[in-house]
Amino acid sequence: MDNKIPSAIKDFVKQVKPEEAEGFNHLAFSDWIDKKEHLATDWTIVARTDRRKDDEDFFTISCFATPPTDETKKVLFSSDTWEIHNEFGIPYINGDLKDEWEYHENVEYKVEHITLKPFITYRHFHTYIPGRIEVIQHFLYYYGAFWVEDKREYQAVEENGEIHTIIRHMKNSENDEVLYVNTKYLRNYLALTNSFLIRFHDHRRKFKNPMPFDRKEVSHVDELSSYRINIYNGKDNFIKGYLSFSRLLGKDIIKPFEKPTARFTFEEEKYASFIYGVKENGEDIEYTCNEDSLSSYFTDTGAPNYLTAVYFNKSVLLKYYSEPKRFTVTSHHFSCLSLWGIDIDITKEGLVQVWLGDLSRLPYNEQLHWKQYNVQPRGTISKHRFEADFEAKFSAPTVEESPMSYLLSSYNELNALAEKLFGGSIFLELTKNDEHYLKVVRIPLTEEWKEFDEQIQALAKIFCDSINVKLLEKVSGKIIDNKEIKGSISLLYVTLEKLGVTKENINAVIESLQAIQSIRSTGAAHRKGEKFEQSLEKYKLNNLSNEEKIRQLTIKLYSGLQSTIDHLQEKK
Repeated sequence: MDNKIPSAIKDFVKQVKPEEAEGFNHLAFSDWIDKKEHLATDWTIVARTDRRKDDEDFFTISCFATPPTDETKKVLFSSDTWEIHNEFGIPYINGDLKDEWEYHENVEYKVEHITLKPFITYRHFHTYIPGRIEVIQHFLYYYGAFWVEDKREYQAVEENGEIHTIIRHMKNSENDEVLYVNTKYLRNYLALTNSFLIRFHDHRRKFKNPMPFDRKEVSHVDELSSYRINIYNGKDNFIKGYLSFSRLLGKDIIKPFEKPTARFTFEEEKYASFIYGVKENGEDIEYTCNEDSLSSYFTDTGAPNYLTAVYFNKSVLLKYYSEPKRFTVTSHHFSCLSLWGIDIDITKEGLVQVWLGDLSRLPYNEQLHWKQYNVQPRGTISKHRFEADFEAKFSAPTVEESPMSYLLSSYNELNALAEKLFGGSIFLELTKNDEHYLKVVRIPLTEEWKEFDEQIQALAKIFCDSINVKLLEKVSGKIIDNKEIKGSISLLYVTLEKLGVTKENINAVIESLQAIQSIRSTGAAHRKGEKFEQSLEKYKLNNLSNEEKIRQLTIKLYSGLQSTIDHLQEKK
């Protein structure tokens, strides 16, 4: 039997005409009761003033009730009277400050043995600015939630690095707003605070036609909800064309989880297995990355050692480069905010190498991402990796192994040196909306033209587009006149020349920047065609892979910048 709709409504509808049944169901809130909002598993409405439809006016407020027992339900459902009001949680005083007065925190209300505490509050500012619904700060503090204005929602960073929406705030007008809370986080918080969430409702509806009675009352009561609905029939056109109306007054309950979890962890820790070897028949040999199961220098569990090399296709890193706000990737490390990260290395085989035990530091969903790119071992670990991890030596990759990190290092060093010598940087600092290029510029991980174009665009933004013309004019005494000096790269040429940098090193810088600018103009920023091929041929990049094109440009530009740095330091 379908018990979603109260039997009183079903019985009455059988007695009325079809056209009257429609109105009665509407006024009896049959559709709203049927939704069972308090059992929602995704989003829970915790507060609302909703008048979006002409024929209805919904109001909801909620608070905590503890302890969460069957007796608590009985007490709360024993009457339709509200135990709180919409300013529950806002301090006030009783009395006159000139005479006797009493200050009230207004953060607790007793109903028999039950304690009610605020969860949301309606704040008003005497119409100076619009009022708003607010959730208690402790809920926001616990989840580390922050407000995102353009989305009108509170978000939080989970321990696995994922960004999740905790609260959504829908506001249609100054007086109409609905507050949704992610049910998972709400019920977990209820378990932590040993509480129910009680929702109080006061909903009104109107209908254009009259009802065949003057007044009727129906009720709906089940384990977690109790509503009383009064339906009234109007004799005249008393509410702008509506001849009947109703009011629902009642409460329902959101239950806590049986047990609370950590702030964001809603599932048990899991560990993926990874390929670390090959059988004689060519089959993969796998083992879990769970460090508790692995051998170490001190314990032999019969399992592979923690420091067992595992290898991955470089494409595994594309995901992290695509979100520079969350992830930072270098040739030797990648991390997610300040939450987690592991050391990596790029081998001569062009694979990403990681220690098996280090993979256990990644959240399980990230382990599964890496597992997709796991390959059978090829080659060996790099020399600097061996020296750093097994011989405790300071060891870094060579320029050939990690050219982009060297280039960015020289970029920072040259700018810092120029600040000291000339009072400004050679390359202007990127704007806030462009600074992500410094985190995503890299030697391409694939041969896709999309990635090649992105890297050319990044190099052009960081270097070509950021030449500090005003500083170079000051240092060189020259200006861009579109005759002798046709642009910022030409101005940089004469500036380096005046500073006494060797012709060879000037050419290394200038030719690299000209190549980047030309390839960007003829290919990355426009349709690729004959001019693009001519640019590649002019700078001797036409017969190289996309990875090698960027690599050679990077190494050549680094060489010129580093030599310039050495020269300026000698002059200093």
